[in-house]
Amino acid sequence: MADFSEATVVTLYLSPEVNLRLRPKLLALKPGSRVVSHDFPIGDWKPERVVNFKGPERTHVLSLWIVPRASRSSSFPLAGRGLVDTIGYGGCAILRAVFHLLWRRT
Repeated sequence: MADFSEATVVTLYLSPEVNLRLRPKLLALKPGSRVVSHDFPIGDWKPERVVNFKGPERTHVLSLWIVPRASRSSSFPLAGRGLVDTIGYGGCAILRAVFHLLWRRT
C-alpha cells in the first residue's frame, strides 16, 4: 500500500469495503485534511458535506470528510449552494465538482 501519510487532500473512487479498510489511515492524517469519495461511503463516518449531481446516465455522489482536530472544533466554511452548476459532464465535470467541494468558500 502506498504511503499517503503526508497528504492533506485524498480522493477516493473505491468500493465501500476498501474505503472502510483505509479509514484508520485516513483518520491518522493531519487534522483538517480533506477526503473526498466519489459514490461510496467510508463506513459509518458521517461526511461533512454531500453533493449529488446528475450525469447523462446516473446521479453521482461526492462526499467530503474533514479529518477532525483533537478538540473536534469546526472546520472551515464550505459553499452551501451552486457547487455544481451547469458544468457539463465527464471526468472534467467530476474534477471541477471536487475542486468546488474542497475549496470554494461562502
